[in-house]
Amino acid sequence: MARLFAPALLRFRLGTLVPKLVSDALARVFSRRPSWSRNRGPHPWNRVPLIPLLDRRLVVVTGKGGTGKTTVAAALALAAAAAGRRVLVAEVGLDEHVPALLAPGTSPVGYEGRELRRHLRAMRIDPYEALAEYLGLQIGLRGMVRRGFGNRAFRQLMDASPGWRELITLGKIWHLEQMKETNGKPRFDL
Repeated sequence: MARLFAPALLRFRLGTLVPKLVSDALARVFSRRPSWSRNRGPHPWNRVPLIPLLDRRLVVVTGKGGTGKTTVAAALALAAAAAGRRVLVAEVGLDEHVPALLAPGTSPVGYEGRELRRHLRAMRIDPYEALAEYLGLQIGLRGMVRRGFGNRAFRQLMDASPGWRELITLGKIWHLEQMKETNGKPRFDL
């Protein structure tokens, strides 16, 4: 019988104690160094200034499905564009949802992408297109690369190979981030 009342009793007794325990734990975590870093100089978190999110060059919005990643990415893009920054939103999923959020009623933007609003461009990174572009730049035979990608056996081999989509997608993101205008400035601010 005592066992049935224990959770209620704990909730009652800890009701005033839990907020104090949590606030004390947070204060210890953020005001002191962890035990593993004692006597090793200033804590690295204290040396790194916090950079506002929109002042960064690259922001990756990630998480589990249905958590609002697309909405957050669109909101960040709109805020940055409204602040005068040149923004590129690159979607990596199979479907394109960002264009409908940024410019309702617009058609898909595809791999080439297009400007949806002033200072705001959107695109969808397709791993096959990115790989074809990369190989075309490296070996200079873009038409041959595209024909090779049209081969069903080659596609099946690529589909069975783990990790290449992620690697190529990251390479394309790096390429986009490194793009420069004729005056030497980055093509996109965010």
